[in-house]
Amino acid sequence: MRWCAIGLALVVLAGSAAWAQGPSAFVDVPPWHWAFDAVQQGSTAGIFTGYPTADSELVANALVQVYEAFAHAGHPAARGWAEWFLTNTPTQWPQPLQRSRLAGFTLEDLRVQVNADRARATFTATVAMRTDGGQSTLRSSMEAQAEKNGSGHWRIDYSTLVAGQPQLFR
Repeated sequence: MRWCAIGLALVVLAGSAAWAQGPSAFVDVPPWHWAFDAVQQGSTAGIFTGYPTADSELVANALVQVYEAFAHAGHPAARGWAEWFLTNTPTQWPQPLQRSRLAGFTLEDLRVQVNADRARATFTATVAMRTDGGQSTLRSSMEAQAEKNGSGHWRIDYSTLVAGQPQLFR
């Protein structure tokens, strides 16, 4: 029993250490997903690896992951997850994330244009926001800018999200 507890503690610590370094090769599996720990462990052990994707797919994924973080703002890893996919956050960060009332979202007609290490995404975002009286829905035509950092990770410019949906990203 003691060895089982020690083994379990090591697995938990390994998962925490892996997250501190950022997402695994599976950048579409957020920390609150039911399979996150298994994916991290399998990836770390070399059982499976991430899949190669085009820059346009990685930009689209970064955008989705930012919305995912805002939808799961109460999760302990939401801040780190959002920051992994964002650039140009405001000086009052992480208050906008902590105030999030996003209950759900859909991103439609997502189109990404990549030019070297910069990208532009246009899409329609429908968000369901929790209110004191229940829920309200907001639909917006959006444009977001993204840039690839020195490590090859695509990050969404937060200020472009605020411009399109200030009710959510304020």
